[in-house]
Amino acid sequence: MVDKPPYHLDPSVIAILRCPISGSPLKPANAEDIDMINRAVENGSAKWYSGKVLTGPVQNLLVDEQQLYFYEIRDGIMVLIRSLAIPHPDKNIEVAAPEEGDEVTAGAMKFYDEFGWTIGDQAHVDAEKWEDLRPLTAKYRARCHMKIHQFLQKQGEFLLDVASGPLQYDEYLTYSGNYRKRICVDVSVNALMQAQKRLGENGVYILGDITNLPFETATIDTALSLHTIYHVDKSKQLKAIEELCRVAKPGPNTIIVYTWAGHARIRKFMGWYEAVSIKLASIGIKAFAPLKIEQKSSNDLPHDMLYFHAYSYEWFRKNVTAPFTVYSWRITSVPFMQRFVKEGWVGKILLGTFNILESLFPKFMGRFGQYPIIVINTKKKA
Repeated sequence: MVDKPPYHLDPSVIAILRCPISGSPLKPANAEDIDMINRAVENGSAKWYSGKVLTGPVQNLLVDEQQLYFYEIRDGIMVLIRSLAIPHPDKNIEVAAPEEGDEVTAGAMKFYDEFGWTIGDQAHVDAEKWEDLRPLTAKYRARCHMKIHQFLQKQGEFLLDVASGPLQYDEYLTYSGNYRKRICVDVSVNALMQAQKRLGENGVYILGDITNLPFETATIDTALSLHTIYHVDKSKQLKAIEELCRVAKPGPNTIIVYTWAGHARIRKFMGWYEAVSIKLASIGIKAFAPLKIEQKSSNDLPHDMLYFHAYSYEWFRKNVTAPFTVYSWRITSVPFMQRFVKEGWVGKILLGTFNILESLFPKFMGRFGQYPIIVINTKKKA
């Protein structure tokens, strides 16, 4: 018998959940079902949907309405990911065959649990690797983060934050101020535990897959995903976008921050600026000389563990069927900032120029700059 009292779940949250496998609604499992699963654990017949044997006792579970699949709730985190479902031990359910892209999800889980969300000297390692965290750029970075507010609702029930991470920036916490609950979904248990510490009871925490979101259709007021889609396997990126749109209520309620990476037209300007700066530095005008970036060694950071693939604007136009608009999140890349935004008048002019261009021409710079905010306007679901 399990003595721990049932984990309290908000009924309004339960009402929007669905099984990642069967697609049917979820509900809290009763004490008899929990005891049944624990007996199966004891005799070795309890397995996850991936085929691996479940070795530890469970305390709180969700179950789909067909009583086929159970999902654990551990330390306030709902484990609603396909491979970690617990099939009913008495119903001879076949374990899952791996799907294309599963290794990418597994790699992301490993990266963020073992390394990516470990606290470093200044911030989380993920931010240290992909962001310019110098005090010089702090105001500019904060301004980029706060741009998201113009696309959020003035009042809503649920803000879904997919790949929320640990909510490592203070600006991130402000996004859910006008929503009753922020639903944090991530592939990293470590990240969700840290998000719990920052958000507390104002959040719902789910271990989940962006390509198979465990929510009913059109139940989320705003679906948000920042710097995530390009870490999804290229064969599944469209599916991830479609899932965000599926769960969002009709309207411009799906918000994605993406990167055009090498497709960004502004890369040509960056290349020209770099060449001119190096030339000026070579004739003694040191104010333009690029800074040297300290490279982390392969022993410090497993670069190959986190997948990356960025599509072009044209790919989005061809494949995303719902109407969308792009706005500028940031026009320049992090390496460019780290090398050319320096202390002194040159750095100030560059940051000021970025701000002016992004403010005056948000759509143009979203199209041709480095990082766009993509706002998708989903239609009423049939």
